[in-house]
Amino acid sequence: MNNLKNKDFLILIISTTIISVAFVFKATKLIISWKYPEKAIATTTEKVVNEQNSKTISSMLKGPSYNYQNMLALIDKYRKVEKNFYSEFDLFVKNKNNLDKLKDTLSELKKEKINFKRYMQKIKAYYKRSVPSKKRNAMRYYYRVIEDSIDELTEMTEKFKMQTKQIKIPKLA
Repeated sequence: MNNLKNKDFLILIISTTIISVAFVFKATKLIISWKYPEKAIATTTEKVVNEQNSKTISSMLKGPSYNYQNMLALIDKYRKVEKNFYSEFDLFVKNKNNLDKLKDTLSELKKEKINFKRYMQKIKAYYKRSVPSKKRNAMRYYYRVIEDSIDELTEMTEKFKMQTKQIKIPKLA
């Protein structure tokens, strides 16, 4: 019986402490809101958020960085050329400027491959242990996409050259 009274008394003390802390917290919040208008509170929270953002940005700037936008633009350019090549092959081959487009896109992708490979090496050197798996897998995927695009463009240029040779060669007997 005495043990039960001690438990009840302990629960009563804990619950009263929690309720009083909540009341004091609410009362201080009310006092602060009376002293300071809402705009002042909003600006202080914005400053805290901006400071946190600047910390994350500065920590992100420490490591090596890469311009993925350029690579994605090149991949889009490749896909447009590929679509035009396979959708209207006869019209594509008749225009000699398209061969220049193929060669330019191929050379740009080769340069991008070299730059991305350098970036991958910098990332490997930057981390003390191993590259985080998500980042490593993403980099491997993009590298593979670049390589596949280069392979496909070389095949397209060969097909283009073969088709132009076939057009010139036929002779009437």
